[in-house]
Amino acid sequence: VQVEISKNSKIHVTIVSDQKIKKDDIRNLIRNEIERQNELYTVGFIDIYSVEEARELDIVKVNKNSKVCTWAEGLNADRAEQEADSDLEVIRFYSYKGGVGRTVALIQTAYKLARAGKRVLMLDLDIEAPSLHNLFSKQVNDPFSGVRYGVVDYLYHTVVQRRKDISSKDICCQLQLNDIDGAMFLIPALKRMNKQYLYRIGRLQTEKIHDDQVFGQLFREIRQGFAIDLILIDTRAGFNPWGSLSLLALSTQVIFVAYPNEENIEGLNVAFEMMENVGKQRYAVAMSKVVAKDRGIRRARSLFDNLKVAQESLIPILYREEIALNKEYPLVSEEVTSAYNVL
Repeated sequence: VQVEISKNSKIHVTIVSDQKIKKDDIRNLIRNEIERQNELYTVGFIDIYSVEEARELDIVKVNKNSKVCTWAEGLNADRAEQEADSDLEVIRFYSYKGGVGRTVALIQTAYKLARAGKRVLMLDLDIEAPSLHNLFSKQVNDPFSGVRYGVVDYLYHTVVQRRKDISSKDICCQLQLNDIDGAMFLIPALKRMNKQYLYRIGRLQTEKIHDDQVFGQLFREIRQGFAIDLILIDTRAGFNPWGSLSLLALSTQVIFVAYPNEENIEGLNVAFEMMENVGKQRYAVAMSKVVAKDRGIRRARSLFDNLKVAQESLIPILYREEIALNKEYPLVSEEVTSAYNVL
């Protein structure tokens, strides 16, 4: 018996048995239990298979992953003493609010690392408002070296349809840059926006992806196939399932990017508490779009002092028109990109 509770409190049951079991009996059993819980839940799917059908369809019971996946679990987790070691650096770029320059910071950091000889992969998990497929549209849509699918297609086929017909090579492309000693790769969220994409992101459940350890398998394929040194993840701002998945479960390090105002500070302090609870100690904070005047820098430093973070000093990224108005990435001018050296 496999029981799952969806995000909208529906109870789904899958049964594999060599006995004759009626769906109505299971449905009535669940309803009796629901009444005792003041009807907090509703009955969802009830699927019953024979042992032979289960073997034919390759139906197996999924073991719950013990690692923290949701914000609620992170907030209520026992404080861990140290972080688990990983042989692959997975760095997540997070912002509590949108529009703070998080994606640009990720691209420029990847570029700096590639110039230093690293082989870096950028992964777009900002699936509700993806941008990397547009920023690098030429590379993504190149008929010879581009991608066939995005990571959402990979997840949908793997988790929802239980198909293995999309590989890491179908969703990953290399950026052709002449001034780097390493390499930059990209896995976009999608190849092009359409109704099918919206349908698929609606069907994906991050907890299911986490429990099936889909990203662990994908990261192993990526490392073996492309000799990746680091993975940089861009995800949705705020507290949402995709943010919690990458922040609490996938990443080994986190770069927090914030605009210098009170609401960003409030949100980040909650995120820091969860980081501490789950034992993640490797993270840094950058203040982005800081007004390039003494008053702007003083304000950013004052707000930084209100953060509950062990970091000793502010990492400022000053506002520049060249960054705000640029249409092609990465930015290559050292005068413009020097702000990202610390990251």
